[in-house]
Amino acid sequence: MRYHRISGDPLTCGRGIAQRSPLSKDALTEGARAEVARVVSGRMGQLGVSAAELRRRSGLSVNTIRGITEGARRHNRSTLVAISAVLEWPWDFLVNILDGRSDKNAAPESPLEAHLVKLADGLAEIDALRQDVAGLKDIVHEVDRKISLVIESRHGNAQPE
Repeated sequence: MRYHRISGDPLTCGRGIAQRSPLSKDALTEGARAEVARVVSGRMGQLGVSAAELRRRSGLSVNTIRGITEGARRHNRSTLVAISAVLEWPWDFLVNILDGRSDKNAAPESPLEAHLVKLADGLAEIDALRQDVAGLKDIVHEVDRKISLVIESRHGNAQPE
């Protein structure tokens, strides 16, 4: 099998098809690394996962884990994918942060949540209808009272023969 070089970057060579490039250099800013460090450390605290446990479950070295949690190291995709898996995130969660695409990490609304929102909207609509019916009921009672007064006044004015 022959491989053809696609570009000057050895990571993008393949069978005539450009493979996914390493993380863009623009995305490897100090701020993006700091954000990765912040969310990883926060999630570790949230899940009660120590650095030693993260290292053991991800198979990464102590230095790699330290570099990530301190925001000091450049990361490759496989490292970020391994950490995402241990921290119970989608596989591309940390890659998205480092690439400046955090918006892709928003959890989609579950079907149950969508149904509950519709149900809450329906209940609000029912409440509004109840108020409308109560108002109409008051109007009907007032009209009925006025009709009774008119009937009484006509029957009261009528002379028996």
